[in-house]
Amino acid sequence: MGLQSGCSVRHGTWGTASWTLDSDCTLTINGGDTGSMASATAFGNRDTVGSVAHDTTDILINGSLILRTNLAFFLWPSLTHFRMTSGARFIPAGSGGDRTFFRAGRLASVDTTGWDLSQTTNMYGMFSGCTSLTSVSMVGAVIGTITNITVCSPAAPA
Repeated sequence: MGLQSGCSVRHGTWGTASWTLDSDCTLTINGGDTGSMASATAFGNRDTVGSVAHDTTDILINGSLILRTNLAFFLWPSLTHFRMTSGARFIPAGSGGDRTFFRAGRLASVDTTGWDLSQTTNMYGMFSGCTSLTSVSMVGAVIGTITNITVCSPAAPA
C-alpha cells in the first residue's frame, strides 16, 4: 500500500483510457490511447503525497493500452509491480517506451506477457535506475523494429 496506509478511490482518463485507483493503491488502466497527454497531467505530480502518481503501488493494464508518451511512470516512488490481465495488450508506440519506468526505485517486477513492441522505436532507459527490479521477462512480447534499446543502465546521480 505504498508510502501510506491506503488510498482514496479515484477515477479519471488518460487520453481515451479510463483508469481507477482503488483503496489498495492499485491503478487499473483500461484500454485506450494515451495520445500525447503526459502522465503527470493524468495522474498528478509524483512528489505530491496523495496524488495518484505518488500513491500507486501496483499497475494493472486491462484491455489494449497504446502508450504514446515517454516517461510514463517516471520516478513513481511507490510503484512495485506492473502487470496485465489475461488478454490485455500494452503497446508503447513510437517513443512510448522511452524511459517508461525510469528511476521507479521500488519497482520489483514487470510482467511483459501481452506487450506489443511492434510499433515501438525507442526503449532508451526503459528500466534505468529501477534498483529493486528483480524480474522482467520478455517471453510472449511481440518485438518489431526498435532503433534504441538501452533498456537498463545505472541511475544518474540524484
